[in-house]
Amino acid sequence: MSARNLAKAREYHENLLRERRIQFYEYVRDATEAWLKATSR
Repeated sequence: MSARNLAKAREYHENLLRERRIQFYEYVRDATEAWLKATSR
């Protein structure tokens, strides 16, 4: 169980989280831009 916990904890390392966070922010930005473009007619 301890080895499984360590493996899971590695998924939350700052470097990996940073990449996922940036991807999320880019998705939100793109979705917001599309929404603004569609609603500004």
